[in-house]
Amino acid sequence: MNIKKGFVIEFNVRGDNGKKYPNSVMTSEEFGTEVFNDLTEGEQAGSVSTDRDIEGIVGFNTPVKYDRAFVILN
Repeated sequence: MNIKKGFVIEFNVRGDNGKKYPNSVMTSEEFGTEVFNDLTEGEQAGSVSTDRDIEGIVGFNTPVKYDRAFVILN
């Protein structure tokens, strides 16, 4: 199994009321190496893939939507 390394960037984090929240950047190891590999299956080094309008929660059960980019270094 080829273990990919890169970054996960969660950006454009917004609440239903329009409130903006900070972006976050994680290494593939922090995100979870196996999950990173599964979610970037078929992608090559140097590529960036983006998922949009992911539903999540911040703080004390505040619903948000955000976009997420996977940046693959190798």
